[in-house]
Amino acid sequence: MDGALSLVDLKTSSRVSESYYLQTAGYALCLQDMGIPVERRIILRLPKVKDEEFEAVEVDTPLAADTKAFLSQRYAYEWANMIDCKHTETINRGKFKEKKLKLKKL
Repeated sequence: MDGALSLVDLKTSSRVSESYYLQTAGYALCLQDMGIPVERRIILRLPKVKDEEFEAVEVDTPLAADTKAFLSQRYAYEWANMIDCKHTETINRGKFKEKKLKLKKL
């Protein structure tokens, strides 16, 4: 766009969410690993409603800060998933299921 290599993230949602900023940082990181530097990040929200206009938003937060936040959330998700798989058990409580930590007593 306007002579700058731009990453455009298409969304079909009711609004532009701040989490999309971090998603574009993740996509930019992938492109950077392939040797493609991203100069601009654009979120293009396509309407779900027929008569609604599309919305284009340029991500104006620093890519370095967004990348750091994206990676931090990714590592936190991986850690939580590891803990969930390794250290939790599911208890049936009638029609409800509850997860609780399996504690290793010393």
